[in-house]
Order: sequence, then structure tokens, then C-alpha cells
Amino acid sequence: MKRLQVVVLVVCLVLTMVSVQTNAAPEEGKSSGVNFLKTNFSEALAKAVKANKPLMIDFWSDG
Repeated sequence: MKRLQVVVLVVCLVLTMVSVQTNAAPEEGKSSGVNFLKTNFSEALAKAVKANKPLMIDFWSDG
């Protein structure tokens, strides 16, 4: 009975690892993550409105 439990546990771990690796890979031709633009606000806003997506603004200050 103990051996069966170990076998089931190992099978579950292997299937979990395969599932995580499969889901982590981006589709061919598509990048994963966020695509940052180096542009001004009005151009970024126009592009977001056209794509019907929200606009995320990332900024910082050195001073």
C-alpha cells in the first residue's frame, strides 16, 4: 500500500511539472509578458483606445 502511494505521488508531481511547463511557453509568433512602448502619452492613448485595451503608465522620479 505504501508503494502505491509513492507511485501515485510521483505521477502527480510529474503531471504537474509537465502542465506548468506547457502553460508557461508562449504560442509561436506571440511574445509573453508586457510590451512596453517608448512613445508619448497621446500616441499611447490612441493606440490603447484603438485596441480597446487599458493603458498602463509606468514612471519614476530620480529626485
